[in-house]
Amino acid sequence: EEILHKRVADVEILHKREADAEILHKREADGEILLKREADGEILHKREADEEILHKRGADGEILHNREADGEEADGEILHKREADGEILHKREADEEILHKREAKNEILHRRDTEEILHKRDTSQDEDMLHRARRHFQ
Repeated sequence: EEILHKRVADVEILHKREADAEILHKREADGEILLKREADGEILHKREADEEILHKRGADGEILHNREADGEEADGEILHKREADGEILHKREADEEILHKREAKNEILHRRDTEEILHKRDTSQDEDMLHRARRHFQ
């Protein structure tokens, strides 16, 4: 009876060990599930980080686009300023031409005055010579 009782106890121990092994196996499986969930969490975290990077790239793209637009506006303003500078330069050239024409006109007037003075002087000298010649021959 004791041997039978011992064998039953041994079977119970064996059965308990098998149950413990199953529990251990379940715990390992639970550990693997937990590890998988952590890995899934890391993947999710990585995806969120990737989305943030994409969002940042989009924002950077908008900033770049805005800078390009600002650059285009600035280029337009520079171009407009250059055109205005060109107009100023053109006006200066026109002013210089006007001054040059005035100087040329003044030179022409000066020459005419000089020619008239010389002509009057020559005429006056001729008249004097004629007058002297008349007196001389009278």
